[in-house]
Amino acid sequence: MASRQRETPPTVSFPAFLKGQIRTNAEAVYVRKDGTVGMDGIHRLAVGQTRSGKTTLLRILSRLKRANLVLGTKPGRDQALEAYELEEGFTRIDSWPPKKKDLTPRKDGTVKLLLWPKITEYGQLRSFASVYRSALQYVIADGNWTTTVDEGLWVCSTKGLNLAAEVSEISYGGASNGNSLHVAMQRPSGVPVIIHDQCQESYLFELGNENDLRSMASYSKYSPADTVNAVRSLNRSGHEHQFLHLPRTGGAGRHWEITEVDPRFL
Repeated sequence: MASRQRETPPTVSFPAFLKGQIRTNAEAVYVRKDGTVGMDGIHRLAVGQTRSGKTTLLRILSRLKRANLVLGTKPGRDQALEAYELEEGFTRIDSWPPKKKDLTPRKDGTVKLLLWPKITEYGQLRSFASVYRSALQYVIADGNWTTTVDEGLWVCSTKGLNLAAEVSEISYGGASNGNSLHVAMQRPSGVPVIIHDQCQESYLFELGNENDLRSMASYSKYSPADTVNAVRSLNRSGHEHQFLHLPRTGGAGRHWEITEVDPRFL
């Protein structure tokens, strides 16, 4: 019996990757008055170790969206989260509901909110759970929001904020209401299966657990062995933030590829 031919993903430029995100996704596409393009209704999952680049990737993808809510849950300072405010112009808020002016669309039609209470002590982390819950319940009912969950496991776990029910509701019912869910995790485990099961796109950065990679591959049209090999090939020859774009569904123009977060887009 002939051995199966190994598949390897092509390496593409970051601009080509972004162009593909707009062209191939079956989400509601609209054109703003200034001619820029926005999208709603696609769930995305970024998985990788700390400082791999997943938070930065989701920040860049937020530029394609009209109404953004980012849940910041890290204590103290965090450069990756601060970039939403300093580089993208998000309004940082520490309570919900926000002020009326913060919910009012800007001249370009966007709403950009970073819900990140000033957490200075570890003991405070869980005390803001009700604030995040109120925000999630709002976007579920309002529709047409993109919610970015920077620490998926912490937000969903009963040992963390215990918001698995709200995040899951966006995941399995939100797309039809124009809601998108962007989730960043260090491992694709510890959260309800429905959350990553409903993601149309996944971005795999460096991962140490082979079982995690095989699990992610099972949602795609590519073999687990080839997916493991592809991720193992990342960040060689001086690269630091490469990732494998692994579409969860097939279709014309939807293929896996390796690219790297381009510093020019930061």
